[in-house]
Amino acid sequence: MIDLGRSFIAETVFSHPSKLDLIRTAHRAGFTVVLHAMLIPEDLAVERVRHRVRAGGHDVPETKVRERHRRLWTPVTDAIALSDVATVYDNSRLRGPRIVARLSGGMTIGSPDWPAWAPEILRSRWPD
Repeated sequence: MIDLGRSFIAETVFSHPSKLDLIRTAHRAGFTVVLHAMLIPEDLAVERVRHRVRAGGHDVPETKVRERHRRLWTPVTDAIALSDVATVYDNSRLRGPRIVARLSGGMTIGSPDWPAWAPEILRSRWPD
């Protein structure tokens, strides 16, 4: 889609830092990058996989879920900084997601409202 100059949406769990290349490639091609990042606590990520399995979905071993969760925040932080506009959500609530940070060009718009369990790398990069 980038080569065709057409707008597109991509979804990723940032399981690998190469996902940042998509943002860089899009920028070089003149695209505006808008990122929506969903935060959930590690234990909730594990529980959501269990729920998915009970509903007939595919399983991921708990150790793998926890490893991925711990390592994804560095590339997510980099992606937020690289994006033209980023919105970060607390997606741990039953009532639905809540915006906890808005950024433009890597700079916060207003003060972030990080949940207490938010990854330290986000909290230290953009303090509330």
